Amino acid sequence: DVLTPSTVTESSNVKKCVSSSSITDSSNIQSSSTICTWCKQPTLKIPLCVNCSTYKQDHMFRFILERLRTAAGKGFQTLQEECNRMTPIVDSYPVIFNPIEYVDPTDKHYPKDTAAQSYLDKYCEKEWQSYIPVQVAGDGNCFYNSFIKLSPSLNMTPTELRTRNVLELVKNSSIYRKQYENLPVCLDHLEKYVTTEMVIDTVYSSVWDILSITNVLNIRLTIVYPKVNGNSDKIASSLNKTFSPISNGQPKHDVVLMFSSCSKECISPKLEKAWMPNHFVPLLRIRSNINFHGENF
Repeated sequence: DVLTPSTVTESSNVKKCVSSSSITDSSNIQSSSTICTWCKQPTLKIPLCVNCSTYKQDHMFRFILERLRTAAGKGFQTLQEECNRMTPIVDSYPVIFNPIEYVDPTDKHYPKDTAAQSYLDKYCEKEWQSYIPVQVAGDGNCFYNSFIKLSPSLNMTPTELRTRNVLELVKNSSIYRKQYENLPVCLDHLEKYVTTEMVIDTVYSSVWDILSITNVLNIRLTIVYPKVNGNSDKIASSLNKTFSPISNGQPKHDVVLMFSSCSKECISPKLEKAWMPNHFVPLLRIRSNINFHGENF
């Protein structure tokens, strides 16, 4: 029952919607140049016509990501244009992100990631020992799964969050390049990454995703990168910090994410290749580390 973007305008429902609208409101529509952002049919309601606005939110964002991927195949400029066209639709769906701040170790809804715990104990600063790495699905969307795991009230899928992040990074690409020009050691070529990887669902996220998600969710994001490769690891030094939204506004929440691996820690002093993470997990403060006044310490 899922419609692809190419079939949306051809569906019988859309045709009925357009037909009925043209009969009942023909004079109003004719006097207005307003069209549905999605199906391009005349409408009195923007950004979506009555029919298109009835599609489920997760379906709509899957359609949008497909459109962005198609546009990306024609180049970065075409992708920018499509992002601008899709922005009114995306903005019509509100984002309510209220992440939990701490967790009870016995809470079965937030199981501990034992592999990440091993990295946390052996290769991270002591300040993080009062936190628990929470298990999230390692399906290629682990970065986005982490935020959804933290906020039960977040009514969106990883695909939607990825789509919003693509729009944010593409539309403000010049700002991000300039602001983070001091991170070349861990940044992919922005245009190439966005057009060939980021627009594809379940493809591993990069540092660019980290930088732009702060603006999408209006958060201050602290990254914990285990120093498995030693204290001289330039990537660890560059990423073990806190990132804020480029909007320079006051972030509403603080979130901590940790780079990890889907497999249990298996490190040898004679390791020939440098350790590379392939997973993200959120870190939550243990409930017992909240004092009786309800203040963090």
